[in-house]
This record gives sequence, C-alpha cells and structure tokens, in this order.
Amino acid sequence: MMSNINFGNIKFFNNHIIYEINEGVTVSLSKNRVLVELALNYFKGKPFVFIVNRKHSYSVDPMIYSEISRIDTLKGIAVVTTDTKKIVSCKIEKLFSTKPFELFPNIEKATNWVNDLILNYPNDSSKSIAS
Repeated sequence: MMSNINFGNIKFFNNHIIYEINEGVTVSLSKNRVLVELALNYFKGKPFVFIVNRKHSYSVDPMIYSEISRIDTLKGIAVVTTDTKKIVSCKIEKLFSTKPFELFPNIEKATNWVNDLILNYPNDSSKSIAS
C-alpha cells in the first residue's frame, strides 16, 4: 500500500514503512505525528520499523526522536543514503534516538536488517503504544 502526504510518500509493508520526504521540508514534531499516526493505524500493535529513503535534502527536528522512542512497537529506524553530507546528519540524529538506528547504502540491506530486528523482538500485545 502506498500513501501520499503533502510532504512526501509512504509505502507500507508487512513489518516496515519506507518513506521519502520531499526536498527542502523540515520534519517537525507535527509532521512526525502524521507519520506516527499512519504507522500506528496501519500496524495496529504489531512491531515495525521506519525505513527512511533519503533521496532528497531536508532537515529533521531532533526532538522527534524523543517522541518516537515512546512507541513500544517501533523497533528501529533505518536510513538509506550514500550521500556523505546526509550520512553525517544521520550520525548526529542517531545520538537522539533510543531505538536502534542504522544507516544503509540501499533499501535491500535496510530491509534485511528490519527482518532480523523484528525476529529478535517478538510481538508483546500486552504493551501499550504511546502516541
């Protein structure tokens, strides 16, 4: 399933979401809440991972990581990029995340990591999901 939002595109899969943010956007707390709401509605308590395909240049408010860290079913964040400047930005963003946060050169490697990560986190339906 694919969904277009006014600041990017999202593709939903069994255990992850791949999203691409449009050029020049600032991913603020309010934009992040849109992404989180879509994810929580789609996965309905199942564990999942965000894969961010950083094709474009945009900025991220690091405070989003404190919000998404409260989502019990979010098991990690994968960022796909080979651009040196974006890699440096991601390494800084990683410092704000309490969830596993990894960089990958392509979607395939990110998806393999997601599958391994989800296998190591069995679904615990007794945990609540913070939003």
